[in-house]
Amino acid sequence: MSQQTPLHASAKRKRMDVEEGDAKFTRRKVEAETENVKKMYTFRVLLPNGSNLTLSLENPPEEMSVPDFIRSVQRKCIREDKGKLKCKEEETENSPRPIRWGTHVFLEDNMGNRIKNGKIIPLAEANKITTLILQDGSSNPVHTYQNMWDVTPKPHLLVALPQEYSTETALADLIDNSLQAVWANLSGERRLISVIIGDQEISIFDSGQGMDGSKENSIAKWGTMGSSNHRAVRCEAVGGRPPYLKPYFGMYGFGGVAACMHLGGLVMVSSKTKTSKKVVSLRLEKDSLIQRSKSDRVWLTPGEIREVSQEEREMFPDGSFTKVHISSLKSQYWNENQLKCMLKDIYFPYIQNDRSDELMRTSTPVDFEVNGTNLTEVEGGEVVATNLASCNAPPFVLELHLKYHPDTDMKGTARREKANASLSCFYFPIIRGKESIDTILEKLDIEKHGVGENFESFSRVSIRHLGRLLPDARWGRLPFMEPKRRRIENALIPQQCYKRVKCVVETDAGFVPTTSKTDLAHKNQFTIALRNLGHKPDASSPMIHVDIKKDGKRLSVNQLDKEYENWLKAMHDSYDEEAEYCDDEVVWILNPSNGKDLGISHKVLRVLRQIRIKGQLWKTGQRIKIAKGATGGKNFYATLEYFLCVGSDGDPGEARMTCRPMECPEEAGSRLMLTKGNGSFELGISKSLPLELISSGKCQAVDDKTWTNQLQKKTLKAPASIDILNTEQVHIFDVDKGFPEEVTVQAGFDLPKEIIAVVRPRSFTKDNMDKSLDCTDQKYIVKESREMKMDIKDVREYECARESSAGNDVKYTMQTKASSRKRVNGLYCFSMEGYNLLKMFTKAGRYKFIFSLVDGSHANPLYREIDLCVQASDNVGHWKLSNQLSDLASGKLERLIARLGTQIGPIYISCYDVYSNQMAFKSYPNLQIQVQKKGEQVKIETEIESVNLIQNNMHLQVEFSLRGNLAFLQPSFEASLRVGDKESFYDEIPIIVLPGDLCKVMILSKQELDNCLRPGDVIHDLKLQAIDAYANPVERGQRLKVELEGLKFQDQSDLYRKVDDQGCVNLGGLLKVTGNYGSKGYIRVCSDSQMLREKQFQILIRELKVMSEIPEECYAGSMIDDVMFGIFDEKGHVDEEMNGCQHSLMIDLYSEDGVQYPFRKGKCTIPKLSFPANPGTLEFNAFHSFHPDLLVHFKIKLLPCQPLAMVKFPEQGFEEGEEYQPCDESEILTPCTNKTYLHVKYILNSLEKWEEKLKKRGAKVGQYEQKLRALKKSLADLKGEIDALTYTLTTGSKSDDKMTSNQGSHSVEETLEEIGRQVNSAAAVWVELVRWHQLQSVQPPSLPDVIGVVALLGKVESDLISLALSEYLGKENMMAIVCKSRKGLEQLETRNLAGKIIPSFGIYNIAHRQNRRIDGRFRVICLEDIWCYKGAFKSDDPQRQLIIEDPKLSSGSRPGGFLGYAVNMIKLDPENLYSSASRGVSLRETLFFNLFSYVQVYKTRNHMMQAISCIKHGAISLDGGIIRQRGVIECGNREEVAVRFPTTSSKQITSVEQNRLYIEEKLKGKMKKKKILEDEIEQTSIALAKAHEKFEDTKKELEELRDQAANLSSC
Repeated sequence: MSQQTPLHASAKRKRMDVEEGDAKFTRRKVEAETENVKKMYTFRVLLPNGSNLTLSLENPPEEMSVPDFIRSVQRKCIREDKGKLKCKEEETENSPRPIRWGTHVFLEDNMGNRIKNGKIIPLAEANKITTLILQDGSSNPVHTYQNMWDVTPKPHLLVALPQEYSTETALADLIDNSLQAVWANLSGERRLISVIIGDQEISIFDSGQGMDGSKENSIAKWGTMGSSNHRAVRCEAVGGRPPYLKPYFGMYGFGGVAACMHLGGLVMVSSKTKTSKKVVSLRLEKDSLIQRSKSDRVWLTPGEIREVSQEEREMFPDGSFTKVHISSLKSQYWNENQLKCMLKDIYFPYIQNDRSDELMRTSTPVDFEVNGTNLTEVEGGEVVATNLASCNAPPFVLELHLKYHPDTDMKGTARREKANASLSCFYFPIIRGKESIDTILEKLDIEKHGVGENFESFSRVSIRHLGRLLPDARWGRLPFMEPKRRRIENALIPQQCYKRVKCVVETDAGFVPTTSKTDLAHKNQFTIALRNLGHKPDASSPMIHVDIKKDGKRLSVNQLDKEYENWLKAMHDSYDEEAEYCDDEVVWILNPSNGKDLGISHKVLRVLRQIRIKGQLWKTGQRIKIAKGATGGKNFYATLEYFLCVGSDGDPGEARMTCRPMECPEEAGSRLMLTKGNGSFELGISKSLPLELISSGKCQAVDDKTWTNQLQKKTLKAPASIDILNTEQVHIFDVDKGFPEEVTVQAGFDLPKEIIAVVRPRSFTKDNMDKSLDCTDQKYIVKESREMKMDIKDVREYECARESSAGNDVKYTMQTKASSRKRVNGLYCFSMEGYNLLKMFTKAGRYKFIFSLVDGSHANPLYREIDLCVQASDNVGHWKLSNQLSDLASGKLERLIARLGTQIGPIYISCYDVYSNQMAFKSYPNLQIQVQKKGEQVKIETEIESVNLIQNNMHLQVEFSLRGNLAFLQPSFEASLRVGDKESFYDEIPIIVLPGDLCKVMILSKQELDNCLRPGDVIHDLKLQAIDAYANPVERGQRLKVELEGLKFQDQSDLYRKVDDQGCVNLGGLLKVTGNYGSKGYIRVCSDSQMLREKQFQILIRELKVMSEIPEECYAGSMIDDVMFGIFDEKGHVDEEMNGCQHSLMIDLYSEDGVQYPFRKGKCTIPKLSFPANPGTLEFNAFHSFHPDLLVHFKIKLLPCQPLAMVKFPEQGFEEGEEYQPCDESEILTPCTNKTYLHVKYILNSLEKWEEKLKKRGAKVGQYEQKLRALKKSLADLKGEIDALTYTLTTGSKSDDKMTSNQGSHSVEETLEEIGRQVNSAAAVWVELVRWHQLQSVQPPSLPDVIGVVALLGKVESDLISLALSEYLGKENMMAIVCKSRKGLEQLETRNLAGKIIPSFGIYNIAHRQNRRIDGRFRVICLEDIWCYKGAFKSDDPQRQLIIEDPKLSSGSRPGGFLGYAVNMIKLDPENLYSSASRGVSLRETLFFNLFSYVQVYKTRNHMMQAISCIKHGAISLDGGIIRQRGVIECGNREEVAVRFPTTSSKQITSVEQNRLYIEEKLKGKMKKKKILEDEIEQTSIALAKAHEKFEDTKKELEELRDQAANLSSC
């Protein structure tokens, strides 16, 4: 296939541009004149869920706005099936997320410019596809889009793809694109090309102008073969100055794509321009492209539009870049060093241009980096080796200008083709009998860059095209470089000299390379002309005119031959010479052991002290300078020491010289030693250099003045100290962290990934360190390549080892060689990765970093020590606890003995970091002290008395006290004391908790003491329980003093008693009652003169009474018969236990009378009681013979006369507390008159008392009645206030619910979207039907019995509740359709007689109209047939929440975390409260009660599991726990809920809601007050009834007394 020249292509392209511009103008003019022309605007809209759609608008209005366009996109998204929006070639399991439509939606173009307002048509072009990005303001926007770029290639290019690609040439092809991109950068902008090679991926960065999504600079052109912009500027690279550094390589347009596909299977291209705001990316997959190439389909690839990363901002500060990332590599083995050398050979003029200006100064046009290494620092490769091996003489340079003959027919091309080339011939002389080309080949073999050639087959011609090496263009000699036969016989130049020349050809864009850029196109006429340079033109070949110039002078072919032979002869005469050895004292060394160090492989070595080369004598001690480039980057000043030659005198073997560097002392140089006639040679720090440096002129003698000046410079540059770079200084080398500047760091600090040390010269002093200088400048860093060692020592172990003369004390050691980064040499990088040094620096202490040079180049080697103090970390790890401060260090734990209620301590706490280093307390911690038994906390309360920090805050001194019950610690009282804070730092110590001091004594007895004991009884069951202030039994052996009254000990012991293990003193059987009947006894327990407990008891009350009537006055000498006595208890009953011989009655009427009258069942009868005959007052006692305290005292007045008859008074009742008053003696007349008088007197006295009592009780009734009336009035007023507040709250709730419903409309839209995503479901068909009616602004469909979908019939308060309830119901219930009756079911589905569904009826017909189908079954809930809630509901609640009793634990308390019942958490809209069901009840009582029943809702799963005993019908928790029924629990991770209940608005509380909260609080207070009033009214009514009853009883009694008084008065 013929190729047009760039000039012709450029002319054709300009002509096409003009024609295209004219066509556009004509087309617009015709469109303006013709109104009916169809214009089709096609938009590819990238949706925020990663999918896209195509929207075509035919003749849209010019004023169509962006919002209108967005609405059109929305409508199409609703109509289309969401599954069709997926990528057609890659089907994913996850459906795209829903789009959040609203006013916040906006558009973006490919440049990242936001488009929200304005017109949409001016942004597009008719009959073309315009790409726009739709953004919905999501917090997690999508950056990757399917089918974003169209990379369809031109068909004819697919058959022209290069077939000769190799891995290296493919990589170079990609770098060509980057090189052309950075070449367009403006002055001052960095030209950077960075290649990163990994095992599995390749990345190529460049700082060029970048690409974006615009039409002119679209990144799609990079991936579209045949659409590259680089080909347009190739014509500009014709002509110019050698080496023609204009990298306009583009010719075919498929280099980037083809090269990437050759290297790997997956390519990601990312780019950004200075004007674009975002990074655009293009993704190419080899398998996908191959598949598309087999069909006629369009090639669409994924893409990405994202923000610029921080790493990209730092790497490319100019704002533009391109990155090509290749993965799934075909070849996964890369030799990094060989790759660097290969790339340096290919792009050498762009890396290091020695002909950049007239002064021939070296420049770096482009910064090439491979894995962070600048290629200027790479010393290997064929070009470098060739440059070093050539002689120091000017090359033979020719300039060629090629063009077609004017008479040649160009076949219609617009302009005549031309090309230019520059040829540079270099001479490689023979040195000491060895060809320099052999030296080059040997060096390449050592570096493993061998080309597989020898001296004869070595390539004599290399070709660079626009400065780029064509690696396969390894030609033989050109015709003018061959020896001429006619001159062979008379030649002055040996034929071998022709083989010592290599020609480097620089070509411009006029020459055409192969498609893979590995060689020049062989059939191209310019290539043929170049290959024939030196031959006369052949008449049969096309007439290519070649203009040959040398130094501006035009040459013919003959003149060219002559000039070349003259130059070749001069080179031979000047540089092909053998050396002359003139030293008589030759020392022979056989089999030198250090031949490799000396650079000699021969077994025989001659050592000389002087030699003559080209007539000049060189000898030991002579000062020399070796030119820059021979041994390194700078001139090398040294002192000659010895000359080393191999073989005998006649052998033309290798020859080298040893040179001692200027800065090194003499004793450190090389030494020649003779031992018993055998010679040996030590190189020392001297260098062994090839002897040809002298003959090549690169080694020159130096005079004393120059030597002194250089020595002074060397002294300033000589190594003086070792410096360690800090964090700020290592940033320039892309290291995140440097050596810590602080001498004190915390334990566990992160070591830097690398520690970079440098050797500072003497010029770097403290004075200029204080100045603002760049410490990473090369002039402040010694570049010499040496080895440095880093040792790390633990100072404490080091000192101990030194005292004990122990072995090696070095904890860690490492050696490294000097390296270079970022064009800075002399960096000693100690990599810390891969070494486990973390444990070393977790121990607090002092560490010593020792840096030293190990090559011995100085008499006093450089040495640097840095002390690093590691202190405890700020991260607290644990505490240590002890009751002795000295035990903290040893770790010894003494058991702590503590007594309840007393101050304990002090105890001491030490704080340790996460690495067990003791650290100081920063503040007083919030201590928590617990007593634990077997890991579980014991209910013993602790109270901290004092907390003090001591010893520089290193220890915490704590004093505390304990209180509580020790039941869980008995009988050993052993436990553990846990001391910690809220951050869970704690420690434990064993403790014995003893009971507190004696505080209380309890007297325990199963035997009743009070009113149960008789004198002489023994108490058989009685214990004293001694406890402390916390109800714990006191410690065994505690002494108690027991004082008794009415009792006595029977064991004759003292009053002090000791308690046992249970804190008890058993007094059972030891105490005997000694008190009298009716007396009181007590047991008093004391300790240390303090009374602790006193128990009083009443001995049985017995009273001796006379049962017969004994007159108070009687006649002397009279007698009373059958006087009966009885012993009565306190209730007035005869004590029948008073029986037997021990119970008798005695009367002391006569002193000599000792008669005892026995009691029979508590009664005793004296047959006769005679009174003395003497009148007067008689006093005597009747008493119990054994219990004389039971007595009756008689005082009788004996009258002198005998009474007429005996008088007996009738029994009368008296009020409680009243006593009968006997009459006076003067009032006694007769027995009858005495009786009537006394009775009348009693009646009169009783009337006065009862009348007074009646008045008091009547007043009491009046008080209660008045109080009751006041309370009832207050209650009525309070009920009125409650009714008013309830009415206000009810009406306000309804308005609030309406407002909340409006605010939650957005959440309802999300639920609609969730249902709509359930494709081919009945619920989705119903939702689409409702949506359509909403968009058309018409009423919903006339299906009166169909209410809706469960998920849309209620709302909840929060997302957590929505997620929990929705997950519990499941997708089937959430998407169930609810009907009022079975009629609604018939409206949804109709079946024929065969039982099959009729698709033309019901919801199946609706689905058909929507181009949908309904797969499988769907659930329908018929409210007519389900169970309805029969219980009560809250009448004052507008939501009609059900009244369900809260669950109760076994303790009777409400479970923790209980939030309520699920059925009451559904918020119903007003229309669903009453009229939704056919029976006139709300959906809560029907639908949701059947779905949720009595399911309980808890805050967390832990709360739910703790309340499992009171869960009967299931429960859920907000964090995902589900109990379906008793014993059925769902486990595992929560799945994604497909359909959820909508939530109410989550906005802040409005003023109406604040007023509602205030009314609710006020209503609660009123209801509480109402309860108090009702209770008080009830109590007052009861008290009034009792008072009224007493009043009536008193009134009745008074009336009876009055009747008796009236009867007596009538008598």
